[in-house]
Amino acid sequence: GVLPVFGGGEGVKFPMIATHDIGVVAARALAAPPTATQIIELEGPEPYSFEDAAAAATAILGKPVRPVVLPL
Repeated sequence: GVLPVFGGGEGVKFPMIATHDIGVVAARALAAPPTATQIIELEGPEPYSFEDAAAAATAILGKPVRPVVLPL
């Protein structure tokens, strides 16, 4: 399989977060809104690269997945 990476940087680690976790935080914010405008910054427990994501997909799917750089 292929994990497309637009513009390169497949080895660069950056913050990622699960969509479920985003939903939990959004639901809590909607259920108890702040009294003033608030910015909520989210990120997972550690940064990952597209190479890390491809390795995780390989383990889950049992088939090789590799990041492939595509031009912008």
